[in-house]
Amino acid sequence: ISERLKKMRRPCPGEIITVATDSDKKATRARVDAISWTLKRRRNGEIDPLSLLKRAGGEEITSLLVNAGTKTATSLLKQGLVDRVSYFISPHISGTGEEAFGDLKIRKMSDAITLKDCEFRQHKKGLLISGYPGPVGS
Repeated sequence: ISERLKKMRRPCPGEIITVATDSDKKATRARVDAISWTLKRRRNGEIDPLSLLKRAGGEEITSLLVNAGTKTATSLLKQGLVDRVSYFISPHISGTGEEAFGDLKIRKMSDAITLKDCEFRQHKKGLLISGYPGPVGS
């Protein structure tokens, strides 16, 4: 985080835990305001979500907010490890962008994961959508 942004940052009410793999330890250590955990990667390069949850449980952490990339978000959702989904839609149109989720192997809309009890909040710079994943096809 640049020095300019550090000055604008609001204090965080809880601990910030950054998770890294062996290959990105250096980038994670750059944050002095965070606790860093290093987890091993799976053969496909992804972090094993269950190892993250076991580590959190061992630290008596019962709630996690995961800011995940496509691979991690997809893996957590596939394994049924997500209680709530929140994603931000930006009003900036730039063509192809990063997907929120990768291939969930869903081929029919009737098999799609449906978000329940959705909340929609408009912000100056986009729309925040939050909901609770229901059973597949619900």
